[in-house]
Amino acid sequence: MERAAGWQLSLQDWEQIFYDFKGRNRSKWLSQCPGLAILEQALYIVAKKDYPFKPQLLAFIEENIDVLIGDDDAEEALGSVVEALRTVLESPLDNLNASSLLKEQMMTTATVAMVVLDGLHIALHHLQVLVEVLLGVINRPNHGLDRQARGTACECLRELEKAYPCLLHACAGHILFLFQSERTHVAQSYTLLLTTTLHNLACYMYTTPGSRSGGASSFLSTSAPLTPFSVPSFLVTSDPGEEALSVPSRELTSGVLKEFRRVVGLLLERPQLLTSSGMLEFVSSLIDIAAALELQGSILKLQLYSFIYTYNPLLCQVVLMIYFHFMDSFKGEEGAIFKRLNLLCNDPQQPSVIRLLAVHWLLGLERLLLSKDRKPYLAMMAPSMYPLIYDPLSLKALKLDTLAHCAACVQSMGTEIVTQQQSGMSNAPPLQKAEAASKLFKDGSVCLSAFRWLPSWSSETRLMFRMMHRFFTVDVMHSQSEPDDDVEPFRSALFKTLEARLISLSLQFRRLVPCLLMLVDRFLLCDSHKRLGEHLLQIFNKDLLHQVTPDKHLPAYFPILERIAENGSIPPGDIVDLISEYARNQAAAVGTENQSLWVRGSQVLLICRTIIVHHYSSRVFHPLSHLLAFLVFHFPDFEIQDSARTYLRMLVSIPGYKLRNILKYGDEQIKDPQFSQVSSLLQATPPSPGSKQPLQVASYIHLTRATALMVGQSWSLVLHDLFQDQGTAVNESVHGETALSEQEEGLAAEDGVQMDGVDRSLETEDDISHTVTLEDDSGSSESQMLHEYFALIPDYINGSGLKVKVPCYLKFRADAQPAHAGESPRSTMSGPSFSKSWPALYAVVLSFSTSGPYGHVPSVHIPFLMSEPLDFSERSAVKDPSSEELQIVESKEEPKVSARLNTEEGIEAKIAEAQERADKGVPEKDGMPKLEDKEKPEIDTGHGSMDCNSASEQLDEDAFKEAVVLELEPRQPVPTIIDAHIVTSDEEGRQIQGQLDSIHVGIEDLFVKAPLPLRVSSSELSMYYYNLFNVLWEACGKSGKLHTKFFALSGEKEYVSIAGTESVKLLESRADKVVDVVEHFLSPYVVSAKGGQLISLLKDSGELQDIVWQEDCEPGNSRIGHLAITYGLTSGDGSTNPLYDYRGQSNGDLPHPDAVRDNIGSLCILIFLPPRFHILLKMDIADWSTLAHIRTDYWPCLAYVDEFLEALITTR
Repeated sequence: MERAAGWQLSLQDWEQIFYDFKGRNRSKWLSQCPGLAILEQALYIVAKKDYPFKPQLLAFIEENIDVLIGDDDAEEALGSVVEALRTVLESPLDNLNASSLLKEQMMTTATVAMVVLDGLHIALHHLQVLVEVLLGVINRPNHGLDRQARGTACECLRELEKAYPCLLHACAGHILFLFQSERTHVAQSYTLLLTTTLHNLACYMYTTPGSRSGGASSFLSTSAPLTPFSVPSFLVTSDPGEEALSVPSRELTSGVLKEFRRVVGLLLERPQLLTSSGMLEFVSSLIDIAAALELQGSILKLQLYSFIYTYNPLLCQVVLMIYFHFMDSFKGEEGAIFKRLNLLCNDPQQPSVIRLLAVHWLLGLERLLLSKDRKPYLAMMAPSMYPLIYDPLSLKALKLDTLAHCAACVQSMGTEIVTQQQSGMSNAPPLQKAEAASKLFKDGSVCLSAFRWLPSWSSETRLMFRMMHRFFTVDVMHSQSEPDDDVEPFRSALFKTLEARLISLSLQFRRLVPCLLMLVDRFLLCDSHKRLGEHLLQIFNKDLLHQVTPDKHLPAYFPILERIAENGSIPPGDIVDLISEYARNQAAAVGTENQSLWVRGSQVLLICRTIIVHHYSSRVFHPLSHLLAFLVFHFPDFEIQDSARTYLRMLVSIPGYKLRNILKYGDEQIKDPQFSQVSSLLQATPPSPGSKQPLQVASYIHLTRATALMVGQSWSLVLHDLFQDQGTAVNESVHGETALSEQEEGLAAEDGVQMDGVDRSLETEDDISHTVTLEDDSGSSESQMLHEYFALIPDYINGSGLKVKVPCYLKFRADAQPAHAGESPRSTMSGPSFSKSWPALYAVVLSFSTSGPYGHVPSVHIPFLMSEPLDFSERSAVKDPSSEELQIVESKEEPKVSARLNTEEGIEAKIAEAQERADKGVPEKDGMPKLEDKEKPEIDTGHGSMDCNSASEQLDEDAFKEAVVLELEPRQPVPTIIDAHIVTSDEEGRQIQGQLDSIHVGIEDLFVKAPLPLRVSSSELSMYYYNLFNVLWEACGKSGKLHTKFFALSGEKEYVSIAGTESVKLLESRADKVVDVVEHFLSPYVVSAKGGQLISLLKDSGELQDIVWQEDCEPGNSRIGHLAITYGLTSGDGSTNPLYDYRGQSNGDLPHPDAVRDNIGSLCILIFLPPRFHILLKMDIADWSTLAHIRTDYWPCLAYVDEFLEALITTR
């Protein structure tokens, strides 16, 4: 105190301290002055007389004593607090109200500080002083002036007794005397203090059963004085937090037990002195005392049972606590307790909180009786639990839950309830077991009749469906059958009533269909109630669909139809019949609702798709094919016709499990981390205009292809995993589906549907080896050639397959790199004179990954990569006439495409570039710049040491980009996306890592020349490829004789077969255009040319070498004539199709029919697709169109080839 007297805080400082300590700025004050000094300053102010907010200071100490005082200062701090307490208590009562309140709060503060800082183990002497002071305060019973202070002192002693059990065990007799002497209203505090002391003695000290005949020293002895007080020795030697374990165990003799009984009797004589909250604490302690001493519960029941008839919820809780612990003492009184609580919950004059609490009490007591295997009472009074019309919604919901519980009890023990009802236990008329539960639901739902005219989102509607959910689930949960035998609850009368109510609601109120659907979905998402949801769907399919009319209101039930279609155990025949009739009605009423045709048709197709995905094709083929055919021919909307045609073709041509895999793509979120780039493109939402996103590594480090893809990103780039089975797991993934597919084909064949176009090439080699026996076909020249050819193909299943290379460029722009903390952004560079060190990246490691069917993609290591100057892309360096330094000038020209295609312009550009390199003395490089050919230019950063000419010579574009070659090992010839990740360091040693832009791999990247045997010489090369093309063309045809043959790959461990598919593509382009693109893009794969006019064109250009030339084609014999009729061209008889407009020209401007159909020749193209597949093209070239016949032994690539040919003829 003396130290605090010389250092004071002002009122404004204390106000700021109060504010800061409630927030997070308390460290500001603790750093300026110790917490002990702040405490002593506050206590010094409290001891003064003239200070405005002493209570606020004491409250501040109570809240922050653990923050202000550490372990080292705890003893000194507690000494200051106890000293301040004695000073305040000894001060005269000059101002009665203020001084009395200050004394009470000071006692509370001292007690809090002693308990929080653990005064027993840190400041034992101060704890003894504090207890002595408090005992001295309470040792003046019936003293009127300080009665409130005496009550507070009793509460402080109670808290100390709770913190340190049996601390006051030696003072029990004195406390009993004070309890008997006190007659003022603070007798409650004395009563609770005595009860707490007895509780600790019974539960911690007298726990050893002793001799019932002998006696021991009484624990109520008053021979020792109340003060001075000393802490018991067993507490002094106890460990912190384990004081209760240190209390010694004493024998519970008959004398001690008699004293306990006498004190408990004295306490129960004056319950009227306690408030309701005090009574709750008092009874809680007495229950523990009675349980520890094995006293009879009737002692408590006799004195306190009458509280159940009060309207105070705390007093009712007291009786229920006694009933919970001493049920045997209330035998025969359960009915009265239930009736009283029932009356309390139905009393409209009581607050809703009390009524809700009464219902919870009823449910808790019922659960307690069921756990003790006793007779339940709640079901017998169920008629009195019906919600009233004006009850709050919360009370209605709770009462409806109670009725659901009663209905479950009626279902399980209805005979006993009916007998008790007949004996007069309930006012309701006796009911049979089958009717009682249903009546509870029907009568209980009357209070929710408002949902009939309220919207579907109203509280009454939601409460109605919540009630139905509870009746459904309670009935199922209370069934005692096994999960496999859960059929009996579905046959009960209550369940039938609930089903009928759901069906009637859906028919009468179509706006409630979404609510009904949410109810079913809630069942399906729960593992315990999933069978219940499936059973409801079966009921809807059986009863609801037959009552719904296929009129304009049927779309309201489409969500239910879709849920039924998603269940594979429900036959979809009724759904298909219903939507078929609806489609016919929509087609007939096209003039009335023409605007909604597309929406309705899309909904019908969505249901058809759901049926295909979740049902076997053999089950849905007949009805669904008829429905789709009707939509194709008769539905008024053209887009719906096209979509239906697509579904119909897929249903006929693709096996069931493969079709389901195709249609289910995209239903689930992509979770593959390697597919994050595509996932972000498909699912990420665009950022808001005001959002700020961090700059990514890909914004200044660019990984791009050396040549651009002809086919841009499309659906084909991300659907690669839908057309093949995953390795040897095909038998597991389609277990049971192979035989079913055969049944589907047989069923379709009986109906006249040919399914021979279905490809079986995607079966795994394990399946083939187990089901096929190899034949000796050495006598066939075609087979011998294919045996020799396939022996050249590496065994990609047991080893590594063929690899393809995708050339790319890696570039770095330092001016776009984000500035680090504490740095200024990089200045724009146009030459070396702008920086003392040229920005570069060192130790670049590029790692690649893909989710496509590809092998491991090796990483790429680059020693260094210099930053690209800005001159090459956006700016140009010119010399300022007024200065000798380089200046930056904005370039107004459009950016040029850096991709180098094999076109005439590209060839001329390469020639010019080579000539320029020769003039400068730079050695030529084969293809792209390689790392070993590139040297870091020597740049002098000194001023005036380099002029414009030398700078422009050193700033070579190829020196600032690195050639990166991706080596890919395809397992399936499909496009994919390669994700790139970079780890590198900049010129200042900072590590940079992140995701770069993905590289798209297209179908043209997989084009490879077919393997060539060593025995074939260069002169025999063209004829070998020509013969190989013919043999593969025959093998990939439908009538080929090689479908049953199997050929060994290299090593003769794996055998493969050829199962081909063919297609046709019409290319509407001039002949010279087609010839030009073939020469530039497909020249390595051309094996033969046929037709004199075509051969003349090809030989003039000289691009094609080592091919077979056949000059035996007669013009005018092409099949373009038949194709012209199909696509609307002029036919042979002169008639035309008005739907076709040839390149925007009228019929009078069309070229001559003979010119359109004249065939100038054909080309044969053989393309090998790693690991073992092929693309065969026969291109019949006419003057104005080309017909491409396509055959392949890998049918999924047809979609990619179609896009490639479209891009081929549109390439400049």
